[in-house]
Amino acid sequence: FGTINDGLLLDQHNEHEQITRRAFACDGEKSDGICFEKLSLNQLAGTHVGPVTGLGTNGAVGSPDTLDPIPEGGEAHCDDADFLAIPGYPHSRVDANTKLQECADHLRNRFGQGWKTAERLLDSDNQIRKSMVDLSSSCTFSFPFLQVNLLGRAKCNALEGFGRALHGVQDFYSHSNWADHEDTTQLISDINPPGLGFTDNAQFLDLRAENNVSSMIPHNLTTGCFTTIGLDKTPGILGCKHRVTHHTLNKDHGIINLDGSFGPIGTDTPRSGVPGNFELAVNAAVRDSKNQWDNFRREVRLQYGAERGNLILCALVRDDPVKDCRNRKIAIVVDSSGSNSWTDPSNLRIQVAKDFNSKLTTYAQAGEGVPDNVAVIDFDDYARVIYPMGDPAGAKFDSIDSSGGTDIGSGISLAIDEILRDQPGVFAKRSGMIVLTDGEDFNPANQILQLGRAYLHGIRVNFGFLDPIANPVPLFPKRSLGKRDPGVDLMAAILKTGGIFGTINSAAAQKNFVDLVIARGATEVDAPIGNVILVSGVAVADILQPGTDERTFSYLASAGERLNFTVTSKSSGTSLKAVLHDIRQNINIGTLNTVGLAPSSISYNAVANTALELVVSSASGNTTTDVVFSVSIDTNMPVKNITTTTMFPEPTASPSSGYSTPLYTNPSTGLYPNATSTSPYINVTSSSFYFNVTTTNADFTPTVTVM
Repeated sequence: FGTINDGLLLDQHNEHEQITRRAFACDGEKSDGICFEKLSLNQLAGTHVGPVTGLGTNGAVGSPDTLDPIPEGGEAHCDDADFLAIPGYPHSRVDANTKLQECADHLRNRFGQGWKTAERLLDSDNQIRKSMVDLSSSCTFSFPFLQVNLLGRAKCNALEGFGRALHGVQDFYSHSNWADHEDTTQLISDINPPGLGFTDNAQFLDLRAENNVSSMIPHNLTTGCFTTIGLDKTPGILGCKHRVTHHTLNKDHGIINLDGSFGPIGTDTPRSGVPGNFELAVNAAVRDSKNQWDNFRREVRLQYGAERGNLILCALVRDDPVKDCRNRKIAIVVDSSGSNSWTDPSNLRIQVAKDFNSKLTTYAQAGEGVPDNVAVIDFDDYARVIYPMGDPAGAKFDSIDSSGGTDIGSGISLAIDEILRDQPGVFAKRSGMIVLTDGEDFNPANQILQLGRAYLHGIRVNFGFLDPIANPVPLFPKRSLGKRDPGVDLMAAILKTGGIFGTINSAAAQKNFVDLVIARGATEVDAPIGNVILVSGVAVADILQPGTDERTFSYLASAGERLNFTVTSKSSGTSLKAVLHDIRQNINIGTLNTVGLAPSSISYNAVANTALELVVSSASGNTTTDVVFSVSIDTNMPVKNITTTTMFPEPTASPSSGYSTPLYTNPSTGLYPNATSTSPYINVTSSSFYFNVTTTNADFTPTVTVM
């Protein structure tokens, strides 16, 4: 695609900028945590004015084409990976795969440059460094040999790495036959290679991965051989003679409007002469750009922990992050009813409240930024404010007891009132509450009513259902633990606010709920709804809604760790599919399917430190109603702190016997080679991998096919 706006001489129309703006522009002035605000987007996408070369800026995404002193090579654009399955073609499939590996490795390095340099956005106290996010002057993006990332602004360095990676990903769809179609009026040849017409992203371009990509490359995939500007011809000449050329295959030039429409297509791009090919390439580039940003956000959160990671991401997308990435109103709502005397005899819910409060930015800590404000509410038969909205440093919890009845809705209602008491509406999307309760409630209808009210005011509600086994167990409890199980309507009401519903099943795991709230985001300004980092001992509820295809849950696994992921549908009449994916090896480990309301599990034994994703979706591919489900993880290792830096050191000892390095999957199936089983509990082993798939439903037989 083109970088500059020069339709007169070079026939470029700042295509990279337009693709990037289509992918990341905000609907309004403020970011939702995913889109980039105006000044930040200008640095990433560039700004071009008029048809005269030299006006405007190329931005981070255009920097690989910048003459500084020369542009980057073919690996930055996925060029020279040409192949045609005809006798005597001068460039083999192996040769083409080698070039695609070079491209993937180059873009992985650029992607890594982005998240690694982003660390300097924050100081050691998790405060945003004003000098590192200042956009009063434009960023200068330089050729790699001239880069000194420690001297530049961290925001510019991070955007440069990510932008350079985006450039190559976008070019792949223009320079390849991945998404396009051949000219059906001509024979297949080096001037008319077959089009693959794929509508999904190229999985081998997951830039978080570390694997060899050869097994993931479709046999007929090709990009174009490139010599130099002026010698790029159809048919090829010089070193590209008898080969598919960049000129033959590229769909680089055309008018891309930000409203989703297109203008005239470039005149010297033969492949764009096939109707729809330019549009297919652009749409694929936009789609995968969004996908790369999703992956970048997940990687930042995994590498730096959710607390630092969320702040880093907030600083990248917002123009004034020192002001806009804190300045939150938070209410901590704690159950003080009599049932806690046996469900929480050690008052651990109060300690959880204190732990969460310690994560907030006090007036003294704010420095040049804006501090958080917190209120503390307790409730039994009725609710009361025990600490009005103010400095988190002064919050008090000691008066919370265990006496009286329960009206959880009254606590939520008073918390909303406290958040809205000053400047109503100003803190929409930047306010939230954490509710800590054992679930006993005399007025559940009021809970749902108040949660709906919180949703309307942009207040995220995170709900901790404290369910430890009482010790000693009371002789005459008022209600059994089973009767305290929350209903689907209640869970859905909580999840729709953007918060999480966590069932905490052990006293030791209660503090981990705080980690989950931080990971998910206490407010919308902290993190948009999406990826959740899992911790053991806490079952996390989530929701699939019409238009929401899937939810992703992440976990950093250590060498020798034995893991069991369990998914349970809470909504009757629905079935779910969950795929466990090894990010670093870029392989699907296995798939589970739920049947009815019965839980289903998949186990995995980690042979090395790696990052895992569990992607949950409707088994039917889409949903027309709300589907509530829960995900939990059990491990043989101690609970990890997901809110601080979680990068792993290299293992100092070899894994125990029975462990080995995973294989790459079949690219067409996403599965491991050479095994098939349909038993309720299976261990699939080979010389190079081992994993388990289990189910707790005796009537359900999972099927794992290994090609």
